Amino acid sequence: MLAGLAALVALVALMGGVPYALLTFAGPPVTSDMLDLGFFTTEVGPSTIQAVLVLLVWLAWFQLFVCVLVEVYAGVRRVGMPARVPLSGGTQALANKLVGAVLLLFTAGAMIAPIARMAAPPAATPVTAVAYSAPIVEQTLETHKTKKVYVVQPPHGRHHESLWEIAEKCLGDGRRYPEIYRLNQAKEQPDGTRLRMADLIRPGWVLDMPDDARNVHIVPAGQPRQQTLREHPGVAHTRAHADAKHHAPKKATERHEARHGKPADVRQDQPEITIREAQSLDLIDYLAGASLAAAGLLAVLARRRREQLWRRVFGRRIVRPRDDAAQAEVALRLGGDAPGARVLDLGLRHLGAGLAAQRRTPPVVDGAHLSPRTLDLWIHPPDDD
Repeated sequence: MLAGLAALVALVALMGGVPYALLTFAGPPVTSDMLDLGFFTTEVGPSTIQAVLVLLVWLAWFQLFVCVLVEVYAGVRRVGMPARVPLSGGTQALANKLVGAVLLLFTAGAMIAPIARMAAPPAATPVTAVAYSAPIVEQTLETHKTKKVYVVQPPHGRHHESLWEIAEKCLGDGRRYPEIYRLNQAKEQPDGTRLRMADLIRPGWVLDMPDDARNVHIVPAGQPRQQTLREHPGVAHTRAHADAKHHAPKKATERHEARHGKPADVRQDQPEITIREAQSLDLIDYLAGASLAAAGLLAVLARRRREQLWRRVFGRRIVRPRDDAAQAEVALRLGGDAPGARVLDLGLRHLGAGLAAQRRTPPVVDGAHLSPRTLDLWIHPPDDD
């Protein structure tokens, strides 16, 4: 990142600062005196030498400017090897390094932005409070003698409540579900079961809630869970009651609407949220880090490849692999030629089947030459048949 910023500053200084300084202190590249033919026949003085030097500096800057344009075009259009600028070996090499570092800086910045947006935790959305058939009465009791509880609601269609949804509705953030889990872990519920897994709760359970919870019941601290469930008749505490409420006739709902002037169930449908979604949020951080690492590795490999291609222009050869690395390269090249590998495999299988039919032992194959039309094998010992 620092190298890219330094390259950007250097590139701006060379492309903008140098011509500004030349125009300010030395004037334009070609003066009015140089347009006169007598300039080349008069006696050479300090002013003449200065004018020639200024012209040479302008020409060098123009050469660098052309090299930068060529490198930027090659980098943006991804045309591979940039075109060679005549008589600009060292200058084009400098432009290649500066432009490559600047392009790498902007490429890394463009990749970080979407990953940062992806890795950001989702903002807490406003949740509509559930309208119970019986209003929630918050008793004005002393703080040290009361506690806040939440009664798990029966399923609404295919939607079942989860600790994530309860935390989002009562605490404002679904990621706080572990607090509810720790408060109720292994505590006996009204149906005789206990909370063992964070993603498995049942309708009718009475859950202890943190002190800052909203939309909950306030009950005495020592009140049993069975009594809490009985004091709030709007909550179904058995699965049978929940199923009966779910399959109630539509006419009963219409009568309730006609009597009270509002629907019996004003609860809005919400997307099904499970605890596994909370665990998937942790994976986003790892995916973001892996994406950044992969992008950095790809950028380093691309820069190294460009440098190798650039050295080839001047007659230098890339260092070839040796020993195990050379064998690995040969294997990769063979594996990359899928049709050739298939022809070689079929040829060897056909040879083995023919020798097996003749009850002959296959020879030792020292090498193979595969052409578009033939397959030649070097065997030991030699056999004309």
